[in-house]
Amino acid sequence: MTDIRQDIEELMNAMMPFAKKMLLEHSEFFPFGGAMKPDGEIVNVAGYDGREQPSSDDIINLLQQDLRKDAVISHSFAEKFHCFEPNSHPKSSTHS
Repeated sequence: MTDIRQDIEELMNAMMPFAKKMLLEHSEFFPFGGAMKPDGEIVNVAGYDGREQPSSDDIINLLQQDLRKDAVISHSFAEKFHCFEPNSHPKSSTHS
């Protein structure tokens, strides 16, 4: 049996490069996810409902529905949020 903390860290490390790339290239991204299968394989998870600009909540719901169908031992979602400091410009970051 593996350590769940190690699995989660491995999953997060697999997801962060894509989030950073999207922020650098496009300044934003739609929510996306990653999952670890029972054999340790990490897979990417994305959602599309046919709309060009769906809400983040709608995409997260799709991701959750998809993951409920599959046998995974861990999953994570990433979505963009904004950080504001007093008297400064907003800074983008990622949240999982």
